[in-house]
Amino acid sequence: IFYGMRRVPCIVAGIKAAIKYRRRFGIYTEPRVLEGASGAMRLAQSLLTEGRLRKHADFVLAIGAHGRRWFRWAGYAESRLFPAAYFLDLRGAYAKFSPSAHAEEVPNVAFLGRMEPLKGFDRFLQSIPQIRNPVRILTAGSGSLAGRAEELARSTANFSYAGVIPMSTVPEFLSEIDILVLPSITMDDGWGAVVSEALMAGAAIVTSDKVGASMCLVGGKRGLVVPPHSAPAIAQAIDALIDQRLLGSEHRLERSRWAAEHLDQAAGAAYLLRVFDHLYAGRERPAGFL
Repeated sequence: IFYGMRRVPCIVAGIKAAIKYRRRFGIYTEPRVLEGASGAMRLAQSLLTEGRLRKHADFVLAIGAHGRRWFRWAGYAESRLFPAAYFLDLRGAYAKFSPSAHAEEVPNVAFLGRMEPLKGFDRFLQSIPQIRNPVRILTAGSGSLAGRAEELARSTANFSYAGVIPMSTVPEFLSEIDILVLPSITMDDGWGAVVSEALMAGAAIVTSDKVGASMCLVGGKRGLVVPPHSAPAIAQAIDALIDQRLLGSEHRLERSRWAAEHLDQAAGAAYLLRVFDHLYAGRERPAGFL
């Protein structure tokens, strides 16, 4: 299995060798960004240059909500396309944090990651005054808009900014929040690993439909998907999760269990074996990892 298909010399050479020596192989990758003129050029490039991959790759593990669509448009056979996620060590990383432990009266709403317009951080800040319910805002990360977070932390009582936090403390940070917001305005978020981690911690999610992990939010109990660029939609989604009483202990536990069963590394390995059984042992095609 090759993680990616271009740019990394050892991957490019490895794929060529697998084709030359007729080895079984597959690709595990995010879709390329399909937006604007640059997206159209990427699609044209894939159509023109990936003929040997389309012919010889046994399967593509296409990451995120937009993965399979990209590869269909790039000419890959539907029978070889399988939805996929970034499967992380969620059980191990979050074992010491109880998803039912956080029960603050005022919900904690958080943004964690790159504080950039492409991540929708400016829209998140614009949404805060539009939230009807009392909330506390927790932010952490870095980027060109980090200065605005610092200013708000100094001037606003219910707003805090933790700066850049070590990866080792991310589980603790997420265990203290009720709602994670990731309102990216571009499909550059092929998955969005922080969504998986927040679900494991028991938090609900508000994300744009550009984020690959938005596919985890079907049904509404794990979170809500909003259109990009819309600060009012972010605020309305946060209020909806609060108004529907989806932040209590029972729902936190349910989200955590769901993440462990579908997004953990062990769940990903079991899913991969089902894909292999289908391709090489003639068994039924797996429905997917969700």
